[in-house]
Amino acid sequence: MGPSNPRSPLSPGAPGIPLRPGGPGSPMAPGKPGGPMSPFCPGGGVSAGSPLSPLDPVCPGNPSRPGGPSYPFAPKSPFSPALPGRPGMPRSPFVPSRPGNPGDPGSPWSPF
Repeated sequence: MGPSNPRSPLSPGAPGIPLRPGGPGSPMAPGKPGGPMSPFCPGGGVSAGSPLSPLDPVCPGNPSRPGGPSYPFAPKSPFSPALPGRPGMPRSPFVPSRPGNPGDPGSPWSPF
């Protein structure tokens, strides 16, 4: 019995099992990760103020003027304070009547 024929390297292999299509993706798939946080925007996205320029410092305010000397004693006024006036008389509940016109003089009395 002679040697068996070796398998040819050019012989096609058996066809493979076709792949099944994948199912739909899960709606709960995780989102894509966010990018790295910027070092110039700390604090959860709130933009920080720009650094103060060393060439533009804040101008100092004008120095306050010193106050004048305080008097040890206030000068007394040469005028005494006004005295309060006396209270007015209470108003009468009775309105005085105006006097009437004088009567006409009578004729002179004659003895005859």
